[in-house]
Amino acid sequence: MESQIPAFFDLVIWAHEHESMPNVYECAETGVHFLQPGSTVITSLCEAETKPKHCFLLKVKQGAFTCKPLKLRYARPFLMRTVDLKSQGAKDVEKRIKELLD
Repeated sequence: MESQIPAFFDLVIWAHEHESMPNVYECAETGVHFLQPGSTVITSLCEAETKPKHCFLLKVKQGAFTCKPLKLRYARPFLMRTVDLKSQGAKDVEKRIKELLD
């Protein structure tokens, strides 16, 4: 959790997260800043992968930093949709699944 990172850190970069969060955010409790760049390619079949991908230009000078998100123009799109046939009252589930896939 962000609040468990000691306040002597200026910036923490989360790694191994799927979702790209394009803005640095600050923990209100500690004042530590966080960046979650996410993966630049689709690495998993999860909803977080459907959002835009970014890389970042991080500049550090004399104890201060700036971070500029650069949205990737050519990331392969990934669309995800959940269909709950049971809640739709589908009687012939196999037939309904075939219709959706077709």
